[in-house]
Amino acid sequence: GAVERAAARTAVHGAPAAWTLANHDVHRAVTRYGIVRPEPAPPSNDAFAALMRPRGEVDVKLGERRARAALLLVLALPGSVFLYQGEELGLPEVLDLPDEARQDPVFHRSGGREKGRDGCRVPLPWSAAAPAFGFGTGTPWLPQPDWFAAYAADVQDETSTLHLYRRAIRARHELGLGEPGEVAWLATGEDTVLAFRRGEVVCVVNTGATDFTPPAQWGAVVLHSGEPAVVAADTAAWLAPARS
Repeated sequence: GAVERAAARTAVHGAPAAWTLANHDVHRAVTRYGIVRPEPAPPSNDAFAALMRPRGEVDVKLGERRARAALLLVLALPGSVFLYQGEELGLPEVLDLPDEARQDPVFHRSGGREKGRDGCRVPLPWSAAAPAFGFGTGTPWLPQPDWFAAYAADVQDETSTLHLYRRAIRARHELGLGEPGEVAWLATGEDTVLAFRRGEVVCVVNTGATDFTPPAQWGAVVLHSGEPAVVAADTAAWLAPARS
């Protein structure tokens, strides 16, 4: 897959890979990963838009769970990781912007068939109680929905996506996961469970519907996106031997 192709190119060129889960051209990860009933894409010449800005019913809780797992996957890979603004807050895409507020040329050129990229460009919520959620004193260039208050940085607790980002970035540095090195795939016995080793650290990602219990020799959980005891469905974990 993509990881193996990047590793092969790194071996040839000596340049580290660069990874990202999101940017301003795609729906936010929570929304992309949370679509449970996809809708047909509108007629368009933009195949990228159909792939990266899909439509359908979104389960936000499921999408958040999967986005948190994807974060641990990408942060365990060697190379650089680019984090798109707002992903650290766990923000979903703003899908219901009024047409008159949309500014993306994609929307206007397609006659409104393609909603464009404005849904991930809405100004971020920093303070739940402040005007414009603390982003500034003027009127934002795109309207912020009321539900942004629940995602504001100042109300996110220790269980939140923001604090997972902080813990994961700190652990990535402490464990040396961004340094050059081999990605060694591990057998899990499950088609829906991905596992690889980076030095002493094992990253496990469970894309299936049932819990996965890692072998004891992989070590103990040092960071998890869901539950500490097992790698539950749609979660990920980093494991390492106990340090003396």
